[in-house]
Amino acid sequence: MAVRFDLPVILFASILVTVFSAIAAADYPDPCTRPCKEGGKRMVCRYRWVLENYLTLSRACYDCPARANQTDCLRQQCVAADGVQRSIRTINRQIPGPGIQVCEGDTIEVEVINQMVMSEGVTIHWHGILQRHSPHMDGVAMVTQCPITASSKFTYRFRADDPGTHLYHSHSGLFRGDGLFGSIVVRQPKSRDLQHDLYDLDLPEHVLVMTDWSHRPVVDLYAVFFHSRKFESQSPDSILINGRGVYPPTREVLVNRTTMTPFAQFHVQANRRYRFRLINAGALRCPIEFSVDDHHLLLIASDGRPFVPFSVTSVLMFSGERYDFVLQTRASESGVYWMRARGLDKCERDSVQQFAILKYTDHITQDVIKYPDAPMNYDTPTTQDEVRFNQWFLKKSDEPEPDEHAQITNMTSLEPDDDSLRNDPDQRIFLEFAYRLRPNYHFHDPVLYPARGAGYKTVSSTMINNISNSLPPAPILTQLDDLQPDTFCNFDTMQHRNCSHEFCECTHRVVAREGEVVELVIYNSNDQDGYTHPLHLHGHSYRVVAVHRFTEKITRERFIEMDRKGLIDRRLHAAPYKDTLPIPNGGFIVLRLKADNPGTWYMHCHVALHAEIGMALTFQVNKADGDLPASPPDFPRCGVWPIVRHADDVDTNSDVKGSQDENSSGNLGEHFSDGSWIFGVLAALVFMNIVLVVTSAILCKGKVDSSRSRDLHVHTCKSLRLQGAKARTGCVVSEDERTTLI
Repeated sequence: MAVRFDLPVILFASILVTVFSAIAAADYPDPCTRPCKEGGKRMVCRYRWVLENYLTLSRACYDCPARANQTDCLRQQCVAADGVQRSIRTINRQIPGPGIQVCEGDTIEVEVINQMVMSEGVTIHWHGILQRHSPHMDGVAMVTQCPITASSKFTYRFRADDPGTHLYHSHSGLFRGDGLFGSIVVRQPKSRDLQHDLYDLDLPEHVLVMTDWSHRPVVDLYAVFFHSRKFESQSPDSILINGRGVYPPTREVLVNRTTMTPFAQFHVQANRRYRFRLINAGALRCPIEFSVDDHHLLLIASDGRPFVPFSVTSVLMFSGERYDFVLQTRASESGVYWMRARGLDKCERDSVQQFAILKYTDHITQDVIKYPDAPMNYDTPTTQDEVRFNQWFLKKSDEPEPDEHAQITNMTSLEPDDDSLRNDPDQRIFLEFAYRLRPNYHFHDPVLYPARGAGYKTVSSTMINNISNSLPPAPILTQLDDLQPDTFCNFDTMQHRNCSHEFCECTHRVVAREGEVVELVIYNSNDQDGYTHPLHLHGHSYRVVAVHRFTEKITRERFIEMDRKGLIDRRLHAAPYKDTLPIPNGGFIVLRLKADNPGTWYMHCHVALHAEIGMALTFQVNKADGDLPASPPDFPRCGVWPIVRHADDVDTNSDVKGSQDENSSGNLGEHFSDGSWIFGVLAALVFMNIVLVVTSAILCKGKVDSSRSRDLHVHTCKSLRLQGAKARTGCVVSEDERTTLI
């Protein structure tokens, strides 16, 4: 009997086979990477991460990047990067680190084992996860926890309550720029996804993690930039997409097959709508413009928060930002297209860029290498009808008006207005981000090479409100009682200092109470082209109610005056949510948030070098009773080491007090805090020397057995030698005796 097949059934079956084969080809061993269903069972997703010093093109890569093929570059534990060998930091010997993909409401548990050498501590921050009810898991060294020291481990455990596209990265030192980063995706059931009707497929493999990439450790860039005698570039050499790329990314390299490291590839089929998740995990001043040749990007979400979609040909992303877009594939196609990542700002000077491949295919296979025919020029436009989102942030300071497609406030949130938009702010905080020359003792010496010297390069300091942040000696959240009150400062407490000329450094902190509506007015007083700082706030998403730029230099007083006149236009309905946002050079942003998440939350420029040298502060949200959240049981403690006194040091019952001379070196004052005690010890030593000398003289003149006299003589001289006595004591030691004394 003949079997009849209806065309719709065949098409439906074909689609199912394609989707399932795509998932099977990706081989997801993690059961947490699954379709998210309403009422589905929540899971505890456990991971074990080993952090190590490692190497690109290690022995795990065998012959990669040889000309023959790319298979060796795809071996397990082979980090090929862009084909240039350098030392790196890895999680489980891969870059990016292992991706986490879970459903909303799951619990994430990550055991972090620090096996990095040189006894370096580390923490992991979960960028975009607000950590409600788990502020101790935010992962900021000396703000929420102690660093995870070498050869030790720490387990992070928190609920995945923030749907969207996020990332994780190291939050101690500069390790993020050396490879310690990765992606987190928290999906929702379709019934809760406000944009589920805009796309057909949301595949786990369609996550793109871009990062600027240097061919030497980032700490070397730090040392050279801040301590060299002449100006040297701190711009990255390359860009990686999902840890892959080619250097240099030119047609000549591909034709001559001189570097055979693979590009990242993303497979699609014709006439489908794919949701892609785009992350900029960069550490340096290199915002990245992303585009796909001959395709538009339908932007639908940023930093995990949905907005009314709009179509662009490219999107400019700063470090820490995430954008989700829908890619509508062509109706009938079987080709390959470049996905372009162009570095701007400092990267534009050296035309830093990278590519990935969008591949139309009927079967998800690794077949013959095929590259797109389109040029690989740095300045190649994507299409003739360009709509370049966010470009305004890098324009010159004398171009105050944003174009219709570039302004972030054109994004209309799909979430209902909250108290931060409905209510007047309980507190307004002004923050000036600046890069200014100060007598910073970290980079200069007031005598040897002062900040305003001649004949060598001087280095400016990053600061907020003329304050360079320094981390405290113990975590604020867990050991606040161990910290002295003068550890902290802010704009108000520093009014007695001339911080516009002096170098002012402390643990910069601003405080709010739970439930307050806070308005942050943040302005970038540097009007040099390119000094655009991406601001990231932990623990909260904020509403972006204003973004603008003045033609004249912006100051706090100027803003207040313009606001009094009604010249600051705030958007107080459907303003978009963000947690990372660039502050335009010579301009300002106005943010609103409800301080509904008690804890200590870091706020900082997301350029790693800027944050490390001071462009940061702690936004402390106290509970309604004025306290911070209590620490979990047996939570690790560190810092502020007590003075250890032995039984014979000093009478433990005595009240020894004193202060260290401000010109003394080291921590001498901690151990010898009372000068009279020192003089007492010296007097006792002198008295002992006199007694021993007199005893020696009496014994030498007395009628004593010669051998016994010699032994006593040697013993006496030993005592004098051990106490630093000089030759004038009268003891003469023979060669044999000298050997005994040494």
